[in-house]
Amino acid sequence: MGGRDLRRWEPPYWVVQRLCASIAESWDSWDGQLALQGIDPRSWTLKRMLNAAEAAMDAAAEDDAERARNRTRLYAPPRGAAREARRRPIPGVSMSRDQALCPAAQLAADDAKLTGGRSG
Repeated sequence: MGGRDLRRWEPPYWVVQRLCASIAESWDSWDGQLALQGIDPRSWTLKRMLNAAEAAMDAAAEDDAERARNRTRLYAPPRGAAREARRRPIPGVSMSRDQALCPAAQLAADDAKLTGGRSG
């Protein structure tokens, strides 16, 4: 997928959904082309299938500009995804506003002790 090392990078779920939709839309044609080459895509892992689908999209593009447009459409987050990500809590981290402010209050108290209440 564009020269990235997939062992360390996983595409967002919407990229997987879009690639799967693309595969489903053109399955008969794609499967037939591969069968003519003696290749059975049904034996592939999902990761290989997704890589092949993206490579086929790149190969079908007429030029670099079209490849860039395809990649932009493929990787663009769905509407509202950025807003949802801002609201979604980080897994394993739950902290109230008061809990978040507590360390700041403790730091201010320690600072006051060290400076004797002097500011600046």
